[in-house]
Amino acid sequence: MLQAPSLLSLGACAVAAGVAAHVARRALLHRRSGTPALGFDAALARLSGSSVEDLILIVDFDRTLTDGDSAQCHDVIGATSLVPESLRAGFAPLLDFSDPAKVPYKGDAWWVRANELLLTHASRVLTPETVRRLVHEAPLFGTSTQPMQLRPGAARLLARLSELDVPVLIVSAGFADIIAAFLAARAVPLGSNVRVCSNLLVHDAASGQLTGIEPSPPITGCNKQLTFERNRDWFTTTHRRRRTLVVVGDSLGDLKCAEGVPADYAVATVGVFNERDGRASLEEYERAFAAVIVGNRGSLAPLTELVEAVCARSPPPR
Repeated sequence: MLQAPSLLSLGACAVAAGVAAHVARRALLHRRSGTPALGFDAALARLSGSSVEDLILIVDFDRTLTDGDSAQCHDVIGATSLVPESLRAGFAPLLDFSDPAKVPYKGDAWWVRANELLLTHASRVLTPETVRRLVHEAPLFGTSTQPMQLRPGAARLLARLSELDVPVLIVSAGFADIIAAFLAARAVPLGSNVRVCSNLLVHDAASGQLTGIEPSPPITGCNKQLTFERNRDWFTTTHRRRRTLVVVGDSLGDLKCAEGVPADYAVATVGVFNERDGRASLEEYERAFAAVIVGNRGSLAPLTELVEAVCARSPPPR
């Protein structure tokens, strides 16, 4: 069960400058993974009265299920030699966040422009086969320092949720095709309990050429508050008896996934703080999320044990 000190033990943390002192003061090291983890007792308390049969996990993909240094979906699809140079040239200013003030498109318009570039410059080459190759050959670009890489503990988390038949909704402003290809390449199956809510590349059945991108307008990092509405049937019909959400993400915007849900849902939130991200401070994440996993390579093992703690107190199946 997720209880200190049996699950977590006090310790010092070796993370980036500016975060290290705070984490050393406040964090508990997850016993098995060594990951700095804050507030998991509070997260478990928010799930008081919930059983594993009540749970739904809503989780971001880029730099949540992947680690904090990874190339992201738009890096993978817009900055590789597998696509035309005209597309790479168009994507380059979109992917350059060295000076956020100079990014040419803001908010939802960034995703709209990216989709326009893909349909204009890559419709003939961006076939399903090319997508499968992309996850192996993506370059380092933008804020990435390595190709797309699974975050420690992510495979075990998804496997355990599949074993327990806990529904998982991956909500991403990237591309469902990239997510599926990446997980398949790493032998992480998308079980029947998993649904991906992300932008979908639409291909011609005969030629494989890209003919569209759905939905329109796109799923973006700015409109995740529409998650419940976009998946209403999944929540209210397929999983109508489940009323406990665990929302996980590396951005404060991922908290929007819990907006719009009915008032009778219980919600616990887990933030993934990538210390070199620079968008917000660890203190802001602590205030916003019930619990926080710290580090660009911080393991999702504490989240798995949160699920195990709920499972341990659940009544046996009849």
